[in-house]
Amino acid sequence: MDKLMSVIQEANSSQRNAGNTQLDSTPSTSSTSLVHHHHGVVGGGRDLLEDEERQPFYVGMRGVDRKYSICKEVRERSENDKFLRNFNPAITDKPQIRVDDYFVDSIREIAVGIPAYMRMWILNVEDLRKKLTWEDFDLHFLSGVSRPKFTLRQVNDDLFVIEVVAHLQGACAFAVKCCGITLKDSPFHIHAVNPVWSPTNSFAIAPSQTFCGDVVRVDITCKDQFGYLFPGASETLDISLSGPAVIDKMKVKDNKDGSHVLFFKATKIGRYKIEISAFNDNLRGSPYEILVLPTKPDPNQTKMEGEGCKKAVAGCVHEFVMEPRDKYGNSRLVLTSGEKWCAELIEKNSGEKVKINMKPIRSGKKVLFRCDYRAFKSGKYEMTLSVTEEDGVVLSAVMPNSIVVLPGITSGHKSILNVTTTNGYWTLSNDKKKVWLLKAGSNLDLNVQSCDKFGNYKYKDISQLVCEAEYVGDDAEKASNAPNLEIKVKNNRDGTFSGSLRGTKAGKYLCHVKLGGEEVDYSPFYFTLMPAFLHVPSCCALDMMKNVIKGGITGLVGEDNMVMVQGRDMYGNDVDIGGHDFCAILQFKPNAQTAGKVSTKPISFMSKDNKDGTYSIKYKTNVSGDYSMSIVSFAKHIMHSPIPLCMKGQRDIASVIIDKESNIRAVAGQRAMLRIIALDTFDNRQLSGGMTMYPEITLRSKTNRIIIKDPLREKERRKPLKTEVVDNNDGSYDIFYSSEFIGEYNVVIKYSDENKKNKESAPQQVKVKNGSFLRVQIVAAEVDRASCTITDHDFTAEAGIKHHFTIVTADKFQNRLDHGGVQIEAQAWKEYLPEGSDDVLLNFDVQDNDDGSYHIQYTGYISGTYVSEISINGVKVDALSQKLTILPGLTDPSACIFEGKGIERAKCGEHATFSIVTKDKFGNIPDHVNEKFQVFLQPHSHGKQVKGHDSNSTTRVRAKSVYSESGEYKITYLPRKACLHQLFVFYNPIKKRPGWSLVRQSYVTDEWSSSLIFKCTVDICAGKASAKNTSAKGNGLGGTLAGRPGVVTVNVRDMFGHPQLPEEDQELKAELIDKDGCSVGTTTVSQREGSANEFIVIYRYEGEGDHKLHITLDKEHIVRSPFPVTIQSNDIKVEELRVHNNDLIWDSDIALMWEQKHNVINVDAIPAGSAKAAAGYLQKAGRTQVVSLGESITLAQIESEQRYGHYITRKKAMSLHSRIANLNQFYSPSMRIRRPVSQQQEKERRSGAAGE
Repeated sequence: MDKLMSVIQEANSSQRNAGNTQLDSTPSTSSTSLVHHHHGVVGGGRDLLEDEERQPFYVGMRGVDRKYSICKEVRERSENDKFLRNFNPAITDKPQIRVDDYFVDSIREIAVGIPAYMRMWILNVEDLRKKLTWEDFDLHFLSGVSRPKFTLRQVNDDLFVIEVVAHLQGACAFAVKCCGITLKDSPFHIHAVNPVWSPTNSFAIAPSQTFCGDVVRVDITCKDQFGYLFPGASETLDISLSGPAVIDKMKVKDNKDGSHVLFFKATKIGRYKIEISAFNDNLRGSPYEILVLPTKPDPNQTKMEGEGCKKAVAGCVHEFVMEPRDKYGNSRLVLTSGEKWCAELIEKNSGEKVKINMKPIRSGKKVLFRCDYRAFKSGKYEMTLSVTEEDGVVLSAVMPNSIVVLPGITSGHKSILNVTTTNGYWTLSNDKKKVWLLKAGSNLDLNVQSCDKFGNYKYKDISQLVCEAEYVGDDAEKASNAPNLEIKVKNNRDGTFSGSLRGTKAGKYLCHVKLGGEEVDYSPFYFTLMPAFLHVPSCCALDMMKNVIKGGITGLVGEDNMVMVQGRDMYGNDVDIGGHDFCAILQFKPNAQTAGKVSTKPISFMSKDNKDGTYSIKYKTNVSGDYSMSIVSFAKHIMHSPIPLCMKGQRDIASVIIDKESNIRAVAGQRAMLRIIALDTFDNRQLSGGMTMYPEITLRSKTNRIIIKDPLREKERRKPLKTEVVDNNDGSYDIFYSSEFIGEYNVVIKYSDENKKNKESAPQQVKVKNGSFLRVQIVAAEVDRASCTITDHDFTAEAGIKHHFTIVTADKFQNRLDHGGVQIEAQAWKEYLPEGSDDVLLNFDVQDNDDGSYHIQYTGYISGTYVSEISINGVKVDALSQKLTILPGLTDPSACIFEGKGIERAKCGEHATFSIVTKDKFGNIPDHVNEKFQVFLQPHSHGKQVKGHDSNSTTRVRAKSVYSESGEYKITYLPRKACLHQLFVFYNPIKKRPGWSLVRQSYVTDEWSSSLIFKCTVDICAGKASAKNTSAKGNGLGGTLAGRPGVVTVNVRDMFGHPQLPEEDQELKAELIDKDGCSVGTTTVSQREGSANEFIVIYRYEGEGDHKLHITLDKEHIVRSPFPVTIQSNDIKVEELRVHNNDLIWDSDIALMWEQKHNVINVDAIPAGSAKAAAGYLQKAGRTQVVSLGESITLAQIESEQRYGHYITRKKAMSLHSRIANLNQFYSPSMRIRRPVSQQQEKERRSGAAGE
C-alpha cells in the first residue's frame, strides 16, 4: 500500500511540474488536468484504496465498494462540456503490446457527481521493451446523454486508473486504446444514476454489552447504493430503543455528512434492542442488541424479604433472604472474587450485637443471600450492612427498617408476682414465708409481669392467668362450708396481668397463681381472713337451743321469756368480742285481732353483754296476742327483725271476726271458703282450736227475686246451702260452701266446746265483732259461650249509617252476668270479591254496658254481603256469627267523576262525548233505576261570539244520556255554534232516603227542578274548514299587470260559517292556469297578520291574456273558484302612472304592512292596497318621502325582519323586497311614487290642475 501511494504521489508531482495536458484541443481558461487533485490521493486525507489488504478493492456494476465513503469535497468537479479527443503523443519507440496483455476492471453504473474509478492492469509488463506511461493511452468518447469527465492516472508500472465523474444522468460509451491497440471489452458503456439511500450499505456500530449508568455510544452510518455517505437520510432517520426499562434521555448527534452518533444511558439491566430505520426501512443488522450488566454493589439498595427481616422471637432462629443490588436497584448476577458481605444487628437501648450469618445462593440469574440469626434479648434492633469490594473499599449502610425481637413463649417460673393490699398486713410464718392477714371483704391485689424463659418482659401475652385458692383452716365444718372466693383476673394487654381476691368467710387460705400452666414466682402463698367489724343487720336472734330464729316465736303470758343475740359482721362471720348494746321492743301487730282494751304502747327490754359476742334479752307481758319483737341497735334492726311473737292467753270465745282471705263474694258453682277467727273477752285471738261450729247459710229475703223462670229450680234455690267446717287449731275455722244460684245470703254461726261435753248445753250463737251481720254473695260464674244470645236480629244496614245489635252473656248455669269485662271481638269481611283484590273488612265498635250486655256497632261503606265472626275471649262462637248486608246509598253528587274531552272542548258538527261515573259518597255503585241525569248546553251569556252571528241566542243543545254498566253514564251531544257554552248536569233521584238533602240553585228554571250537580264552560270551536263556505275577494280577482303581483284575500270558514284555519292535513292551494290548462307564473299563499282565518294569495305572471285562478281547499274549489283574471300589458309611460290620491303607487303588500304596523282592526275602514294605506306607511315626520331604490330596500328589510319577518314567507319566488325594488325600474329617486292610470284619467287630472 505504501508503494502504491508513493507511485501515485510521484506521478502527480511530475504532472504538476510538467503542466497539465488537455485532452480537448479547444483552448480553455481553466485547464482540466489528467491527474485530478483528489482528496485522499494527493491532499493527504483518507486514501481511496486504504485497507486493501483487509478488503480487496473492487469496482463492479454499481460503482465503488459500499465500505468506502467519499467526502463532499471529492464530489466537486470542474465541468468538461466537450468530447475527449484522441490523444496519441508521438512516441518513437512504442512498446510492443497485445490485446490480451491487459486486464480491465470495467464499471457499468456510477453515481452522479461522485468519482468512479476503472483500473487497468498490465499482465505481461516484464515482456515490454519499454515501460508504459499515461501518454501511451487514448480515450475516445463515442456517444451518450451524459458526458462525464475523465482523468487518467498512473499508479505504477502495471496499474493505471481512469477516474470518471458524471454530472448528468444517462448512459454514455467511450473507447480506450493503448499504443494504438483497442483494449479488450472496449468500448465501455457507463450509466450514471442519482445516488439513493441503501439499507444494505447503511450500518451501525454498537457495543455488545455495557454497565448500568455508563453512557452508550452507537455510531450510525448511512450510505447510498454505491457505498458513499448519504446525508439525505437524516430527516427520515428513526431510532427506537426498547428493553426492560424506558430510556427517557436519549441524544442523537447529526454529523451532517450521513453519519450520526447515538448516546443513551441505561439504569436497568437486561437486553436492549435498538431499531434504526430510514425511509421506513431498517439498517443492515437492525435491530442491534446491547446487554446491560449491573454495576458495583450498593448496600443502600439492598432488598430484604421474609418475616425474619421484620420481626423475630427471642431465642428462635429466624431467616430471611437478602438480595444485593447496585446503586440503580438492579439485582447482582455474579459476585466478584474479592466481594465480601457482612451484616449484624444492634439493639438500640442496650447496644447488644447479634451476628447475622450470610450464605450466598442463586435464584435463577440473581445472586441472593440466605441470612439467619438468633437474638436472646427482646427489643428493637437496627441492621448494619457492609460490603468489601475487590479494591478493598468498604461500603456500609444502616437499613431503614428495624427488626423487632419479641419475647418468647411465656414462662410462668420466670414471671414475677407482686401481692398488695390496702386493708391488711403480712407476717412471717415458721418456714419464713409471708402470710397475709386482712379483714373479711378486703381485696388482695395481684400483679403479674409475664416473662419468657430468658427473662424478657412481654408486652403482649395471650396466655391465661389462673388463680386458685383453698381453705386450709383447722375447722372441718368451716372447710366444708367455705364459700368460693371472688377471684377476678384481667389481661391488661401489655404483658401484665392484674387480679384480685376477695373473701368473706374468715379462715386461712392457700393461693396458687399459675401462668401458662406453671406456678409463677412467689406462688403459692397463704393469707388469713379475719372477721370484720360487727354489723347490726347481719346479727341474728337465737332461741334457748341456740338456733337461729327465722320465723316466729311463742311466749307465755305472765312468765319470763328470753331471747339471745349473736353478733356477726356484714359477711356472716361470728364476732367473738362484745361491746355493743341491743334493745328488744314489743309491739302489737297492726293487724292483730284485738278490740282496744289492751294498750298499744311499745314495751322495751335491754340486753346483757356476755363478752363472747352474744347478748341476752329477757321480756315479760300479761296480755296474750300477736306481737312483733323488734331487736335494734343504734336504730338498726338485726336480721329477721321484727320477729313475730305470739303470747298465748284465754280460751273462751266472746266474738268472731272474718279473715281477709275469706270469700265474701263467691262464684256460682265453685267451692268458696269463709274463715272466722275466735276472740276472747279481751279481744285476744284464740291460739288453739277445739270448738265445734254449726254454720247456716240461707238466701236473703230481699234478694229473693226470680232470675231464672224455672219453678223446679226455684225450689232448690230456696234451700239452705250445704257447708263443711275445718278447725285450723290456731283459733281460726274454715267454712266451705257452694251454690249454683246467684244472690245474697245470710250466715248464722253456732258453736259448742268439746272440752265441756260432760255438760249438756245447747250450741251458742256467735256474735260478729262490733255487732254487724255476716253475709255472703254468690255471683255468676265465668261466661259460657254456648249460653250467650243476641237480642235483636236486624242485620241489614245502609252504607254510611251506623247499625248495631246486642249480645247478652251468661254462665253455664244460665245466670246472666252482672258485670262486664268479657273480651268480645267482632270482624266481618265481604263474601264475594274479584280475584286478586284485597279483603274488604267492616270496622266494629264493641261497647261494654257493665251489666253483662254488649252493644256491637258497625258502619259499612262498601255495599255487599259480609260474613261476620263473633269471638268471646278469643274463641269463635258460630251461633253468634251472622251474615250482614250493606246496601249502597244514593248517588253523591260530590263523588261523581266527570271525564272526557266533551267537558272541555268540542267542534261544531262533531259529536262530543263525556262520561259520568256515579258513586255514593263511599264509592259504591248506586242503583241507576232510582235515578236519572239531565244534561244540556246553552251559549254563555258573556262568551265571545263569532262575528256575523246572533250573540243573544239561547238555543240549548240537549244531550243524550245512556247507562253503560258499572255506574257509568255516557253523555253525547252535537254542537252547531262556535262559542263558549255552559254545560249543566242535573241529578234527579226518584227515591229519596233519610239523611240526604238536595241542593238547589237560584238560577235554575222551573223546567229543571232537580239538583244541579255539575256546571262547566265548554269551548265550542269551529269545525273543520270547508271549501263550500270559503270565499275570496280582492282587486286581484279582476286581474293585474304583467309582471305585477295580483293580491287576493281568502276567508276560510267551516261548514257552519265559523272562521277557521285549515288543519294540518288540509292544504290551501292557489294556481294560475292559462288557456291551455297549464300552470303558469308564481303564486304564494300566506296567512294574513292579525286575522285568524284570512290568507293572502299573491300571483304574478309576465305574460298577458285571460287566465283562471284556481283556489282549492283540501283539493276542493272554494266558492266561485276558478276565478277568471285578466293580465294586461305593462307598457305604460311614466307620466300615466298616477294615483287618484297623493300620487302614490298602488301596492297591496305595502298597504298590508301599513295595516299591520298600525294595528288596523276594521279592514273595511281603509281598503287593502289603497293609496292612502301606502302613503301612511311611507309617511314620516308629517311629510311624504321621496323613496329611492336603496331606501326602499332598507326600509322593507327593517320592517320585515324586526316586525313582520315571521309573517312573510321568504321561500317564495317573489318576495316583498323584490317587489319594492322593482319600483326603481319605473321611477328615478327624484320622482314621486305614482300609480299607473289610464290616459283619459291623466288628461282630466291635468285639465283640472290647469283650471285651478
